[in-house]
Amino acid sequence: MHSCTIVDTASVLPNNIVTSRETEDRIRLSGGNFRSFPNGIVERVSWVRTRRYASETEHPSVLAAAACQKILDRTPRRVDYLIFSSASQDILEPATGNIVQSKLGIDCPIVDIKDACNSFLKWIQMANALLWTGEYENILVCSGETPSRSIRWRVDSKEEFASSFSGYTLGDAGAAMLLSSGERVWTGIRYQYFQNRWIFWDATTVLGGWSVYPRDLDKTYFSSDTGKLKQFFEVSGKIPFEAGFEKTGWKMEDVKRFFIHQVSMDICQKFIDISDVPKERVSIILDKYGNTASTSIPIAFSEAFENGEIRSGDKVVFVWFAAGLSYGLLFIQL
Repeated sequence: MHSCTIVDTASVLPNNIVTSRETEDRIRLSGGNFRSFPNGIVERVSWVRTRRYASETEHPSVLAAAACQKILDRTPRRVDYLIFSSASQDILEPATGNIVQSKLGIDCPIVDIKDACNSFLKWIQMANALLWTGEYENILVCSGETPSRSIRWRVDSKEEFASSFSGYTLGDAGAAMLLSSGERVWTGIRYQYFQNRWIFWDATTVLGGWSVYPRDLDKTYFSSDTGKLKQFFEVSGKIPFEAGFEKTGWKMEDVKRFFIHQVSMDICQKFIDISDVPKERVSIILDKYGNTASTSIPIAFSEAFENGEIRSGDKVVFVWFAAGLSYGLLFIQL
């Protein structure tokens, strides 16, 4: 068996920067009947100042391939397996991983995985397992997210605005990581925890475009139930950091950086409060990029790596929440 090492990481952001004020202006100009929401409410509630929107030609495969190419340009390693892991996809059939592969021109098996904002981290777990078997040496995991395509701009009621509000924090991005087998047995995933609260599966949804609502355009918008989301955090209780620290022998002060999926600052603060994690060690990018779905943690990780905030040998923790509703932890030694 072999250990798993994060060899390289990269992220890509569309050039189009959109402010929260601009999102509010777009809603008001869309022709909907509800336009009386207070000025500045999106930034005040979510803390999102700006986000990136992909152009019409920047599809998930384009963003994912661009992040992958950054890594391929820097490494001589042969990619043995390509994994596209995203809440977004280019088309229904075939798997978007095929399109990413065609843009990169690499020959290897591919697979897609879709698990909302958990997608990327679920496949870090799976890639780790594949590397441990010894069958593969280098696995490239990538994601391309364009959740801006599912934002409801025309709003006809206060209730519709409330259910669509989370969509106004969404942003587009691409990310990639190269995972490789290595000889340093102390590196890689040291502890993992995954959990689902299925009773809240419909708290955050995009219902259209598949079997239940194949042709209903009104169901293709991002929608969330804030009441169910609050209940989810109440019943989930404290995330089991203690088990992770006991399993790894780490202490809170040993962790260099905490990377959490960022939906809103309210949720970020709730996580900090219930976990006793020092706020200064949580990498916050929500204000700059909004909620970029499965790419939010790899973007924050990539920026911290590029800025020299983390390096080989450091201990980091990934924490996520996602539609489903699911949550979990990864303790990783770099």
